[in-house]
Amino acid sequence: MPHGTAPPPFTPRGLRSRPNSPPSSASADRDSLRCPCHTQGATACTTHPTTGTNTELESLWSIDQVAAYLKVPVQTLRAWRKHRTGPPAARIGKHLRYDPAHVRSWVADRVREASDD
Repeated sequence: MPHGTAPPPFTPRGLRSRPNSPPSSASADRDSLRCPCHTQGATACTTHPTTGTNTELESLWSIDQVAAYLKVPVQTLRAWRKHRTGPPAARIGKHLRYDPAHVRSWVADRVREASDD
Protein backbone atom coordinates (compact mmCIF):
# COMPACT_ATOMS: atom_id res chain seq x y z
CA MET A 1 0.00 0.00 0.00
CA PRO A 2 1.48 3.37 -0.98
CA HIS A 3 2.40 5.75 1.79
CA GLY A 4 -0.31 8.27 2.59
CA THR A 5 -3.31 6.21 1.46
CA ALA A 6 -5.88 4.98 3.95
CA PRO A 7 -6.35 1.24 4.31
CA PRO A 8 -9.58 -0.14 2.87
CA PRO A 9 -12.45 -0.37 5.38
CA PHE A 10 -12.75 -3.68 7.19
CA THR A 11 -15.34 -6.01 5.69
CA PRO A 12 -15.91 -9.51 7.09
CA ARG A 13 -14.69 -12.10 4.64
CA GLY A 14 -18.08 -13.57 3.73
CA LEU A 15 -19.61 -10.15 3.00
CA ARG A 16 -17.21 -8.90 0.35
CA SER A 17 -18.81 -8.37 -3.01
CA ARG A 18 -17.15 -10.15 -5.88
CA PRO A 19 -18.44 -9.09 -9.26
CA ASN A 20 -18.85 -11.82 -11.88
CA SER A 21 -17.84 -14.58 -9.49
CA PRO A 22 -19.62 -17.93 -9.29
CA PRO A 23 -21.92 -18.36 -6.28
CA SER A 24 -20.32 -19.79 -3.19
CA SER A 25 -21.29 -23.24 -1.95
CA ALA A 26 -23.16 -21.61 0.94
CA SER A 27 -25.37 -19.63 -1.42
CA ALA A 28 -25.81 -22.72 -3.59
CA ASP A 29 -26.96 -24.61 -0.49
CA ARG A 30 -29.42 -21.83 0.33
CA ASP A 31 -30.68 -21.87 -3.25
CA SER A 32 -31.32 -25.62 -3.07
CA LEU A 33 -33.53 -25.07 -0.01
CA ARG A 34 -35.73 -22.51 -1.72
CA CYS A 35 -39.23 -23.48 -2.69
CA PRO A 36 -39.50 -23.65 -6.49
CA CYS A 37 -42.63 -21.48 -6.51
CA HIS A 38 -40.98 -18.62 -4.61
CA THR A 39 -38.67 -16.34 -6.55
CA GLN A 40 -37.89 -13.81 -3.82
CA GLY A 41 -35.44 -16.06 -1.97
CA ALA A 42 -37.84 -17.59 0.55
CA THR A 43 -36.73 -20.82 2.10
CA ALA A 44 -38.61 -24.06 1.49
CA CYS A 45 -42.24 -23.89 2.50
CA THR A 46 -44.46 -26.59 3.93
CA THR A 47 -47.05 -26.12 1.19
CA HIS A 48 -44.71 -27.13 -1.63
CA PRO A 49 -42.14 -29.69 -0.48
CA THR A 50 -38.96 -29.77 -2.52
CA THR A 51 -38.55 -33.10 -4.24
CA GLY A 52 -35.34 -35.05 -3.90
CA THR A 53 -33.92 -33.11 -0.95
CA ASN A 54 -34.41 -33.43 2.77
CA THR A 55 -35.07 -29.87 3.85
CA GLU A 56 -36.28 -30.71 7.35
CA LEU A 57 -33.50 -31.29 9.82
CA GLU A 58 -34.37 -32.96 13.08
CA SER A 59 -33.29 -30.87 16.04
CA LEU A 60 -31.00 -32.22 18.72
CA TRP A 61 -32.54 -33.67 21.87
CA SER A 62 -31.92 -32.49 25.41
CA ILE A 63 -31.11 -34.95 28.17
CA ASP A 64 -34.73 -34.70 29.37
CA GLN A 65 -36.04 -35.62 25.91
CA VAL A 66 -33.71 -38.61 25.66
CA ALA A 67 -34.71 -39.75 29.14
CA ALA A 68 -38.38 -39.53 28.13
CA TYR A 69 -37.72 -41.38 24.86
CA LEU A 70 -35.85 -44.19 26.63
CA LYS A 71 -38.18 -44.09 29.67
CA VAL A 72 -35.26 -43.89 32.08
CA PRO A 73 -34.41 -41.28 34.73
CA VAL A 74 -32.09 -38.42 33.73
CA GLN A 75 -29.70 -39.59 36.44
CA THR A 76 -29.38 -42.94 34.64
CA LEU A 77 -28.31 -41.13 31.45
CA ARG A 78 -25.75 -39.17 33.42
CA ALA A 79 -24.38 -42.38 34.96
CA TRP A 80 -24.22 -44.05 31.53
CA ARG A 81 -22.35 -41.04 30.15
CA LYS A 82 -19.89 -41.15 33.06
CA HIS A 83 -19.23 -44.84 32.39
CA ARG A 84 -19.30 -44.33 28.60
CA THR A 85 -22.04 -46.90 28.10
CA GLY A 86 -24.97 -44.69 27.03
CA PRO A 87 -25.91 -43.04 23.76
CA PRO A 88 -23.35 -40.56 22.42
CA ALA A 89 -23.87 -36.93 23.43
CA ALA A 90 -22.21 -33.65 22.55
CA ARG A 91 -21.63 -30.76 24.89
CA ILE A 92 -23.00 -27.57 23.35
CA GLY A 93 -21.93 -24.81 25.69
CA LYS A 94 -23.02 -26.02 29.11
CA HIS A 95 -25.75 -28.30 27.72
CA LEU A 96 -25.71 -31.92 26.61
CA ARG A 97 -27.35 -32.57 23.26
CA TYR A 98 -28.13 -35.87 21.60
CA ASP A 99 -28.57 -36.58 17.90
CA PRO A 100 -31.86 -38.50 17.62
CA ALA A 101 -30.41 -40.72 14.88
CA HIS A 102 -27.51 -41.71 17.16
CA VAL A 103 -29.87 -42.42 20.05
CA ARG A 104 -32.04 -44.65 17.84
CA SER A 105 -28.93 -46.40 16.49
CA TRP A 106 -27.67 -46.95 20.04
CA VAL A 107 -31.04 -48.51 20.98
CA ALA A 108 -30.95 -50.73 17.88
CA ASP A 109 -27.45 -51.90 18.86
CA ARG A 110 -28.69 -52.79 22.36
CA VAL A 111 -31.62 -54.73 20.87
CA ARG A 112 -29.26 -56.59 18.53
CA GLU A 113 -26.92 -57.44 21.41
CA ALA A 114 -29.85 -58.70 23.48
CA SER A 115 -31.04 -60.92 20.64
CA ASP A 116 -27.52 -62.39 20.25
CA ASP A 117 -27.53 -63.62 23.86
